[in-house]
Formats: sequence, C-alpha cells, structure tokens
Amino acid sequence: MLTSGNQVVIVARPQINGVQALTVNKVDMKLDNPKEAVLFQLVTPESDEIDFSLY
Repeated sequence: MLTSGNQVVIVARPQINGVQALTVNKVDMKLDNPKEAVLFQLVTPESDEIDFSLY
C-alpha cells in the first residue's frame, strides 16, 4: 500500500479462482487531510491481468 495526499494505491496480484478481500486500517493510510474523500486505486505488478473472463 502506498499513499500520496489522499490517494491510496494498493498493489496486489489477482488470483484466477476464489475471492480476495483487502482490509486497510485508516491509521496506516497517512492521509494529508483525513476529513477529505479518499481515492483508492488497485494496481497489479507488471503484466498481470485483472480480467480473466475470457478463460
């Protein structure tokens, strides 16, 4: 998890089967302004696919 301002970037490798759940502790986010909205972005390591619907 990386933070910049009020943007939180979560880097994760998606799995083909099952369900993944992520929990983030607000204290760990280190936001610039905790009263403002937070933008969450999920990214993957290089060349990982998110959409496996074609398999």
